[in-house]
Amino acid sequence: MEQQPIQNIQPPQVEEINLKEYLRIIYQFRYLIVIIFVVVIIGTILYTYQQPRIYSASSKILLENQTTGADILMLTGQGSGKNYINNQIQLIKSKPLLSAAWEIMKKNPEWEAYPISSTENPIGHLGGIKVEALRETDILTLSYESTNPGEAMAVVNAIADAVVQQNNQIARLEYTTVREFLGEQLDLISRRLQASEEDLRAFKNENKIVELSETTKKWIEQSADIESQYESALTDQAVKARTLEVLKKQLQDQDSLMVEVDNVLRAPYIEQLRKDITNTQATIAKLRTNENYSSDHPQIKLLQEELSKTKATLDAEIKKYISKNLNYDPLSFRNQILTKIVQAEVDLEMARTQVQGLEQTKAIFEDRIITLPDKELQLARLTRSMALDEKIYGIMMEKYEDARIAEQAKIGNIRVIDYATRPDKPIKPNISMNLLVGILLGLGLGVATALIVHSMDTKLRTLEDIESYVRLPIMGTIPLIQESESRIIEFNQMIEQSEGENKEQLSKSLHYVMMQLVSHYAPKSPISEAYRTLRTNILSKKPEGSTSILITSPGPKEGKSTTISNLAITFSQMNAKVILVDVDMRRPMLHNKFALEKENGISDYLIDPDVPLKQIIKASGIPNLDIITSGFIPPNPSELISSPRTDKLIEELKSLYDYILFDTPPIIAVTDALILTKKVDLTFLVVRCGTTEKGIVKRARDMMENVNATIDGIIVNGVYVQKYYSKSNYYYYYYYYYYYYGEEKPKKQKKANLSFIRKNKSIP
Repeated sequence: MEQQPIQNIQPPQVEEINLKEYLRIIYQFRYLIVIIFVVVIIGTILYTYQQPRIYSASSKILLENQTTGADILMLTGQGSGKNYINNQIQLIKSKPLLSAAWEIMKKNPEWEAYPISSTENPIGHLGGIKVEALRETDILTLSYESTNPGEAMAVVNAIADAVVQQNNQIARLEYTTVREFLGEQLDLISRRLQASEEDLRAFKNENKIVELSETTKKWIEQSADIESQYESALTDQAVKARTLEVLKKQLQDQDSLMVEVDNVLRAPYIEQLRKDITNTQATIAKLRTNENYSSDHPQIKLLQEELSKTKATLDAEIKKYISKNLNYDPLSFRNQILTKIVQAEVDLEMARTQVQGLEQTKAIFEDRIITLPDKELQLARLTRSMALDEKIYGIMMEKYEDARIAEQAKIGNIRVIDYATRPDKPIKPNISMNLLVGILLGLGLGVATALIVHSMDTKLRTLEDIESYVRLPIMGTIPLIQESESRIIEFNQMIEQSEGENKEQLSKSLHYVMMQLVSHYAPKSPISEAYRTLRTNILSKKPEGSTSILITSPGPKEGKSTTISNLAITFSQMNAKVILVDVDMRRPMLHNKFALEKENGISDYLIDPDVPLKQIIKASGIPNLDIITSGFIPPNPSELISSPRTDKLIEELKSLYDYILFDTPPIIAVTDALILTKKVDLTFLVVRCGTTEKGIVKRARDMMENVNATIDGIIVNGVYVQKYYSKSNYYYYYYYYYYYYGEEKPKKQKKANLSFIRKNKSIP
């Protein structure tokens, strides 16, 4: 009878593995996971204790925002903000600063004990300094790691000192430039003064002239004063020009700046103040040409005070204009430089005006001195030159000292607020962290390995594998039947020592044991109970009337013949009439299991229409169970099975028996089973745990689907109970093979064994 094919059977690859499946896999490979976990933990511990001890030291530096006022020379601006902090971080890691830190470190008394002292590239090692900005602050944290705690402290402190040192040098750059320029000028004036003194002394000795007239002395004194002011003015002009040049170099966008400078200088009020300053300077210079107006004259002092007030007003107006018209920000480095450039431009203009005025005054006194007699004129010039050099030397010396003091007093905007101390404990290795990582890594590797091994396993290992992969109902699970070699030897000894009927009974019983017909020789065993459970499940699918059942397997050595033999015995124990037909006409097995002759079997019936059915039916020796052996091996088994003669055989058997069981070849090997599935009522597939390949099962399913055949269920054979099931779930699946040869039963005397055999009525 034809049945509907299996519906909605999808390959197992498309099914997502759920959490329960993951947990099952983990439990299945728990020992592998534990081994990998232990190995990783041991490796982590060994790695941790083999790591060198690393110490870390840290210090903190503060980036102060400084806005200084004007002094005798110029202003220096310091910027702040995110970019400024980032720039400082990069400067700290630069090679020049690290080189400076290296020089500081070499002065440490413990220098030779540090590992860095013996390295080929110590500056490169110093580059390992870590610089981090504390959030919402202007504080930088410097940290360094080393195997030597003293070295870690020394490196951090040396770099911190180098940072401060370099910052001071940068802050003093403008002052240093002015001091160096004044030093050069002072050296020139000193040499010129020496020459003037020597010339004057030589002239007096040569011409026997001792003194000048009072008028000439007064002219010379005034002329020298004017000349010294002129030289001082020239120096101031040069200093202001040098200052302006340095300021301009500090600004990146110079073109844009100069446009803003011109706008400030052309402001009406600022321009008027500039003119007032120029006019006042010209008035002072004109008055100095009069011999009655010395430098301490009240009117000249009044004009100089007026000049200072006008200059102060101009500076204030410049700052006011920039703040109003150029969005001035006091913390902005650019606006600070802009203010100073504008002031420097004004100062330079004032210096130039003063130089021009002093040049005119100087020329007037030169004209007066020329009117003197020749020798007196020459003496007057030499005297004036010496007096001039003395005054200029005094002025330059004063300016130089002021510049030097200003340079030394100027400090940068970076200072150390917390020097590093010698660390007591290493920061690496972190034992707790390493163990945590080892635990996570061990578990992860263990689980990953288990999943990989499971995914690469091509065999059906567990019931869960079979259920998830085959996706067919499991009709029964048959435990692995194992014979005790010692029991078999003992049984053979009993046979040798027996005679007559007992010997024959023992021989047949041993045959059943060897053929694994456990349902017959041990009907009370757990394995027999498993076959009865299988029988019950099959009966739930049994149609009314006589039932034909086909048992096959995807491949060879699945235990198909043993399964169908024991199943047939359990059906016969219901007092039902059962016949077992060996349709495997290629490698028949049933005749061996029941100790029957193979000849005169189903092949004879299918080939010869004259052979009656009763001729091929053989008694099995077990009540209610008959056997049809395979007969001779025909050349065309598939053609014989597909013939109408097979249909006639099934009809005849259904009229004589309640259950007809067919033992067929594997599906993958030949097509015999596929042909017969269209002729029987129920079809079951036997698979063996740990043996059957997943691919073979899938191929068998596909072949059944191609012929529209139905698989009514799966019989799982060869289940190792202790490996796959717990006692709580399958209490009867303990390590107990069969009733007669119970492993937990102590050995008995031979008479006791014989007595047991006689009591077991199922054994002939």
